[in-house]
Amino acid sequence: MYRNFFVMGLSVLLATQPEVGCAAAGEDLEGGPSRRAVAMILEAEKTPSYQISFATRLANTGTIENLEKAIEILSPLAEAGHADAKRNFPKAQNRLAVVLANTGTIENFQKAIEIFSPLAAAGDVYAKTNLPRVQCDLVYKLADAGGIENFEKAMEILSVLAAAEHADAEINLPAAQNELAVALVETSSIENLEKAIEILTPLATAGHADAKRNFPKAQNRLAVVLANTGTIENLEKAIGILTPLATAGHAEAQRDLPKVQFGLAVVLANTGTIENLERAIEILTPLVEAGDAAARSNLLQIQLVRALLMAHTTGAASGGLDMDAVD
Repeated sequence: MYRNFFVMGLSVLLATQPEVGCAAAGEDLEGGPSRRAVAMILEAEKTPSYQISFATRLANTGTIENLEKAIEILSPLAEAGHADAKRNFPKAQNRLAVVLANTGTIENFQKAIEIFSPLAAAGDVYAKTNLPRVQCDLVYKLADAGGIENFEKAMEILSVLAAAEHADAEINLPAAQNELAVALVETSSIENLEKAIEILTPLATAGHADAKRNFPKAQNRLAVVLANTGTIENLEKAIGILTPLATAGHAEAQRDLPKVQFGLAVVLANTGTIENLERAIEILTPLVEAGDAAARSNLLQIQLVRALLMAHTTGAASGGLDMDAVD
């Protein structure tokens, strides 16, 4: 390692300060460089010309580690206004971004984008050309990885590119949105199902085939999850979702709607109020007419309970039942 430092330093010194470099080379003894030779290189390291040349040679090795070192060296020199540093600094950044992207990992794609973005914003032609390419590559990588977080990132990137009228992004954005919606539906959480429906609605309206197929599935799934909470409010919401789907001929909704209606009727009846018993009877009556045996059994029981409650309420209002009249 000591020897490598000397060789690299000497080559830079010969290129930037030939006379000093030759003197240092003369101190390269058989057993290795002398202290004087090393001291000469260390002294030369303080000069901008040496640092810029050294950074350029590091960058030319093409490794991530050396490119990062080169950028670290060039950054303060470029800020200080050194012309060569100002020219080589963005080149090193661009090269590092490309090398990072070529590793093909999500993490390094993201690092490459972080490097390219300010360069592209500053008008760097190379960065402006390569930034959208790396962004699209990252989108494909995120999609392959799957998961809600990755699909959200992919959609965010594609949205920016589509807004900039990037052709591939405009084509791929609806597909990414649909994939995100599918991933959200698979979680079966109410919040995520509502997000999925929010995403799918404009896509289905615009005629996107996959979205048109997945939209009613997401709605039906939301209705079932809402119904499974067992609350009157959510059961009513579920019926509100399933009714138009069933009317439109959606098979799953036609299957699930009577189950949810029956569930709501049972929950209402269990509250024991006359008002809710009457609502339960109203819900169960058409189910009975459609031949639902379970609905028929429950309807009779609920009607009986309602009748007893009504009789009790009427008796209480009139001062109680006349027990002497009972045989």
